[in-house]
Amino acid sequence: MHFALCLVAAFCLVLPAQAQVVNPFDPSKMAVTQYKIDGWQIEQGLSQNTVQSVFQAKDGYLWVGTGGGVACFEGIRFATFEDSEVLEIATRPISGFMEDAEGRLWIGHSRGATTYRNRAGDFAARIGGEEFIVLIPGADRAAAAAFAESLRAACEARAIAHPASPVAPVVTLSLGVAAAVPTAESNALALVAEADAALYSAKKFGRNRVR
Repeated sequence: MHFALCLVAAFCLVLPAQAQVVNPFDPSKMAVTQYKIDGWQIEQGLSQNTVQSVFQAKDGYLWVGTGGGVACFEGIRFATFEDSEVLEIATRPISGFMEDAEGRLWIGHSRGATTYRNRAGDFAARIGGEEFIVLIPGADRAAAAAFAESLRAACEARAIAHPASPVAPVVTLSLGVAAAVPTAESNALALVAEADAALYSAKKFGRNRVR
C-alpha cells in the first residue's frame, strides 16, 4: 500500500474545548460590551445573505446553508461551491444539514438531498511556521502530485489578497511531494525529508508550484 506526503501552508482556527454558558444580560456576570460581534455576509464570502441553517461537522468545519447555496467556513473566510458540478448545493436554497455515523454530510435542498464526504483517511497537520503536512494513504506519487496540484489551484482561485508577496498578488501554495510503499525497514522521517526537499525545490524554482 502506498503512502504519499505533501507539505503545504495554511492557517488554523482553534476553539476552546469547553465554554461557559453566560447570559450577557445578567449584570452579575460578563457585560455585553465584553463580547465581540462580527457580521458575515456576501462580502465575507457567503453565497447569499439569507442564512437558513448553520451546522458544525465533527471535523470542526462550519457549514452555512443560504438561500443561494452552501458555504463552508475554513477558519479565515467562507468557501463556496459556485464551480461545483453539483448545482443543487451551488445555487439552490439549502434547508438543513446532518452528519451520519460514517462521516457523510447530508445537505437538504429544494431538489432533495446531496451527500458530501471528505477523502477517508487523509490527514493534515501543522508542523511549524507556515508549513503543513498532508498524509494521503493509498496514493502513489502521481496521484499525490495531482492532489497537491488541486490544492495549489484551489488556493490561488480563492484570490485572497497578498500585496506583500513577491510571487503573486494573492496567497499561493508551494508543495513538495514524496511517496513510498511502507516496509518493515521504512523510516517515516526519511519520507518527510524527501517531501521537504521537494518543497524546497518548489520554492527555489519560483514558488506557487508542485515538485
